[in-house]
Amino acid sequence: MNFLFVDDDPEILEWYMDLFRFVAPQAQLVAAKDGKAALESCRSTHFSLIVTDCNMPNMDGMEFIEHLRSQDTLSSVVPVIIASGYNLPEEFVGKHANVHEIQKPINGQTLLKLCSELTKISILWSHA
Repeated sequence: MNFLFVDDDPEILEWYMDLFRFVAPQAQLVAAKDGKAALESCRSTHFSLIVTDCNMPNMDGMEFIEHLRSQDTLSSVVPVIIASGYNLPEEFVGKHANVHEIQKPINGQTLLKLCSELTKISILWSHA
């Protein structure tokens, strides 16, 4: 299984990586600093799950999802969790299948439970 984490804050990316190394040590974890870098990663790797920030330079999370979903590849259906400090527009969330919102600040247990539900992969979220 492969997970992609997208955030312009290196500390947040490191938090994701540390958390998922602990609960899913067998997973391949990939980090991207913005939506453009994430799209490049999606061209070469099929991900089981993508977690992205909403507000980033170069290409924000919503624009990244728009591009991702417009592709005729497996990436167009991968579950995506978008982290935001505010509610996303309903028309955006309703427009894209398998896009799930999580509010900042992110609780590790909440994130891991959602990831486990979306991927049907047993993650030891109660230990995080």
